[in-house]
Amino acid sequence: MRVIFILSVLSYLAIPLKGWNLDENSAWVIILKEHREGVYLEKCHIIEGQTKELSDSAIINIVIPHGFGKFGYTVCLNERNLSYSISYKNGKISITSKDSIGSRITYPEVSPDDLSLYDTRLNITSGKGFKIVYEIQGYDKIAQGIGPVISFTENGESLQETDYSIVVENKLIEKKQEVAGRIPFEKVGGWIVVEATIQGNIKGRFILDSGFSGYAVISKEAISSVHAEKHVSYDSRGFNIGQKVTSAIDRMGTSNYLNNVKLFCFQIGDIVLDSIDAMVYSEFPDFLREHNIQGILGQNLISSTKGLRIENLDKRKGEIIFYDNLKPSNEKFKESISFHVMSNLIFLEGKIKEVPVNYIVDFGSTRSIIDQHLLKENNIFFEEKGIGEMVGISGKVVGTLQGKLHLMTIGESKFYNIDFLTVPRFFISNSLGLEDKGVLLGMDFFRRFSVLQFDFTNNVLSMK
Repeated sequence: MRVIFILSVLSYLAIPLKGWNLDENSAWVIILKEHREGVYLEKCHIIEGQTKELSDSAIINIVIPHGFGKFGYTVCLNERNLSYSISYKNGKISITSKDSIGSRITYPEVSPDDLSLYDTRLNITSGKGFKIVYEIQGYDKIAQGIGPVISFTENGESLQETDYSIVVENKLIEKKQEVAGRIPFEKVGGWIVVEATIQGNIKGRFILDSGFSGYAVISKEAISSVHAEKHVSYDSRGFNIGQKVTSAIDRMGTSNYLNNVKLFCFQIGDIVLDSIDAMVYSEFPDFLREHNIQGILGQNLISSTKGLRIENLDKRKGEIIFYDNLKPSNEKFKESISFHVMSNLIFLEGKIKEVPVNYIVDFGSTRSIIDQHLLKENNIFFEEKGIGEMVGISGKVVGTLQGKLHLMTIGESKFYNIDFLTVPRFFISNSLGLEDKGVLLGMDFFRRFSVLQFDFTNNVLSMK
């Protein structure tokens, strides 16, 4: 099994399927199985004191969240020849798998109450070509989803007909903190940077990054003297995992990843959050450390409000306003464009030379980026201005072409002579399941406006 850890997105339409009612003497595990037309999820019901032995070639995997996080893996045919022993004793579910030569893997024990704390998103792609998304709410209600299905294989390898690519996101179900208040920001290195205080005394500089779907990434140094509650994540077969932060062109790998933590009393501007979830890395790439950046605040923060307004974006200093109630007004904007949110990332629909594309709103990227394959395959004219380079989140340097698109459409709005970098492999677009149809809009695009306003109730982005 090749395991790849990624940050992922998908959207879904909840279509309830038949479920079970849990009582204190029973539990279940959810199993991903194969049938002639595709795959399906099945609940294996088990009562207190019982052990079940499963040996079924139709079983692809057991879906069980052992911690929050996102990861991907490939299941090959020769890795599915497993038998499972599932028991429920003293309120704990135990699972052991055994392969054909007798090697065993024992999953960490877990209680039904613990499982009910998670929502799971499951992206499945078959080597036969079909794709499907499932949502599991509270480890109980199962729904079939729609939207981009993320298929991720290592180094661009293609799936064999009998293989499955599976991308999983486990999320803790928590009461959402409604955020309202004002945060001053400063433009540093082309980013929107805010100052945060942790537990009243530790200060750090954070990039506001709408292209990161989580809540926060933070350096070990920034939290070395604060109390943080650690969380451990496991993959679907019970192995402890690290996580990777994905950028447009690469990923920050697991070698620097330490753990996930919950940080308490986190203040930005006049907003005080009871707690935030953060991924901790031992060190950040040089280009972040050069600007004294200790962390990244992502879309989980941005979307925890009814409305978000960024003022003076075209200047060195400005203000971010989080609204708990964005009221209608007569304010005139130059552009108003509908957007949709897929797993905490903001997308705008549009066209380039009549080719439908998805624009990703990414404040964490200083430059707008387009995939060279999109340009070449659709014969889109790109006025080249020179050769440059771009540094990814891992510190990797990638060669780029600099230039302009003469025209692109976002919603019904037309934009002319837009600066872009092109890259040979648009990493984030592929990881989101968008193939070559993703275009990243970075800060160089948005700084042409003084005000951006996101209405998360009506899903409208207004700009002037």
